[in-house]
Amino acid sequence: MRRTTVGRGELWAAAAALCYTLSNLFLRAAALHVGQVVATLLQVLPLWTLSVLVLAAGRRRRSQFLAGTPGFVGWLPLGLAVLSGLVVYAVGNPVFVEAIKRGGVVIAVPVVQTSVVWGALIGAFVLDEALSRRLGLGLAVFVLGLGSLSWGQVLAVGLGSGWITAIPLAALSALTWGISSVVTRKALRAGLDRFSALAVSTSVGVLTLSGYLAVTGSLGQYGAIEARDVWFLLGAGLMNAGAQVCLVTALSSTRVSTVTAINASSLGLVTIGAHVVFGEALNPPIILAVILIFAGIILSQGRGGKMTGGTSGRGRATERPTGRETR
Repeated sequence: MRRTTVGRGELWAAAAALCYTLSNLFLRAAALHVGQVVATLLQVLPLWTLSVLVLAAGRRRRSQFLAGTPGFVGWLPLGLAVLSGLVVYAVGNPVFVEAIKRGGVVIAVPVVQTSVVWGALIGAFVLDEALSRRLGLGLAVFVLGLGSLSWGQVLAVGLGSGWITAIPLAALSALTWGISSVVTRKALRAGLDRFSALAVSTSVGVLTLSGYLAVTGSLGQYGAIEARDVWFLLGAGLMNAGAQVCLVTALSSTRVSTVTAINASSLGLVTIGAHVVFGEALNPPIILAVILIFAGIILSQGRGGKMTGGTSGRGRATERPTGRETR
């Protein structure tokens, strides 16, 4: 009998799932008390700091930004990284915070998992990636899962609490993450290093959000935030940064489909955590919804090998990425 072992990549994928779970729970703890823009800005600071430090520490990475040198990656991939930052941090993440405010993580997190499907559909047109019957089946299972999720929430709290508006908001956030995933993949295929792409996109996010607060005269919001919420948001960002590192490491040594399956377990973990910690609804239809959405994630992925090229961005995946590389 063949013995099944848990490899290094699987352990890193499990660590990424745990980090994403904690990130969402920390964000939920602060989201009700902090504005969407300020919450997004504080949350992105740890990932921005990490990516900039990694960029500064690598001579080859720095050379990708020096026009006229052999290592210059070109203006197109850099422009794509800028676009990714605008889409995610100016639109997607603030909308996701609002979705959590209105529906909690039990609603927002499962719905936002549809970014996997959006990324695959957009990638088919932009990157000439093949569409498969598995993707169509995964989309159908996603729809069933969202229907079951709505049914469970209606049974738990009815229609009058405003949670239903969280569904389109989370879906919009998922669309932006799907777009950003495709744009980032295109930049990586053009030779941009993964952490260089993160440094550019997060820097764009920090500058854009800070500029918005300054122009709208909303910088005073910082003074109104309780220290507890600041730590929760920084903790959410730190966990997200840790998840990014774990995810990249896992993809360098394990099949994308395996990483996706393990990483998707965070959906169940965060649902249980939100129920235990915050008292969010959890009933049979919601449990069924989590199972269906988990299945939809798995079905939406192709089959194949590892993500070659590590963090250099020069390798190409034989499967679709997990869709969470740019959060």
